Amino acid sequence: MKRILMLVILLCIISSTCFAAKLAYEPESPTSASFSATDEYMPFIFITFVNYAKSDENSDYWVRFTITEDYTKILYNAALNIDGTIYDLHPVYNIESKYYYAASSNIPNHIFTNMHGTQPFRYYVIPLAVVNKLKTAKKITFIYNRVDKLNLQVPLYDNYVEKIKSILDLKYADLGTYFHPSSAD
Repeated sequence: MKRILMLVILLCIISSTCFAAKLAYEPESPTSASFSATDEYMPFIFITFVNYAKSDENSDYWVRFTITEDYTKILYNAALNIDGTIYDLHPVYNIESKYYYAASSNIPNHIFTNMHGTQPFRYYVIPLAVVNKLKTAKKITFIYNRVDKLNLQVPLYDNYVEKIKSILDLKYADLGTYFHPSSAD
């Protein structure tokens, strides 16, 4: 009985770490699309990297971050440690609909309804120079701050880093390659 229980626990751990990162390809408007990579850590932290691609060939990049099951306020500042160098991210103070709705397919619904002690999302713009560093990164750590603790670090899983890299160069014109919903019958 103990062996079976240990096997079940081990399988749960393996499946949660190996298959946690998810990609989403979503139309946002007639002239924009979002490409995102989302992962869950510890299982209370959700981090989403977003490429908001516009038809004019320009993209905006940001990180969406929240903590579930925690009532401690997330602060406005965050950073990325990319291969040993720390890059500050720019906080978004006035959340417009593109931040709120874009790349939301992989976010559990209870987070949007603020149930179970979920923190409101924080959004951090990724400057283009940092996006370029992400494209060749080997190790990435997300660094965030709370009211009670500073410089909390979340080392990103290697498979998640690869998924982040896979969305960074996508353009609005790529949406048709990845977005294939089924039709209601």
